[in-house]
Amino acid sequence: LDHLLSNIFMLEALADEGIRHRMYDGTNEAFVLSDGEVTLRKRGGYFGLIALEDSTVSASGCKYPLSEAPLKRSLPYAVSNEVTGTEAKISIKGKVIVILTK
Repeated sequence: LDHLLSNIFMLEALADEGIRHRMYDGTNEAFVLSDGEVTLRKRGGYFGLIALEDSTVSASGCKYPLSEAPLKRSLPYAVSNEVTGTEAKISIKGKVIVILTK
C-alpha cells in the first residue's frame, strides 16, 4: 500500500510540473487530469475519479453520470463507474486521478 500511494503522489507531482504520465500494473491504469477533458473508450472494466484537490466533475456516457458534481479528496464517491456506450466523456475543473480497471 505504501508503494501504491507513493506512486500515485508521484503522478501528482509530475502533473504539477506539466509532465503527463500514466501508471500501469497489468490490471489498472492511472493518470492525473487537471482542468481538462478526456474520452474513455469502453474496455469492459470500471473507472474511478478521485479528487486530489476540490474539483468539479462532469461525466456522460457512463452508468453513473455526473453534471458539475463537486468532488473532494475526503469524499471519494465517484468510483466503480462504467462506460455504457462506446465512450464516456469526462470534464474536470480541478485535479483528479483517473483510474481505469480491466
